[in-house]
Amino acid sequence: MSQDSCLCEANLENADLRDARLEGANFRDANLERVQFERANLTNACFDHANLERATFHEANLYRVKGLTMPAPETPQE
Repeated sequence: MSQDSCLCEANLENADLRDARLEGANFRDANLERVQFERANLTNACFDHANLERATFHEANLYRVKGLTMPAPETPQE
């Protein structure tokens, strides 16, 4: 994939993007549910407002990635 590819609003549910070169890719508003990004190079990629439910990023290069946030930890119920 070429640098700075626009995948805005794409539906990539269940895609296998392991080892992909996705430098600068724009995934804004994309459906990335269950996408496998293992070992992918995602340098400068944008994930603003993307659905990342159950997406995996094991050993992916996330240098300068935008839009990835960690969910708030669950509060234990008393």
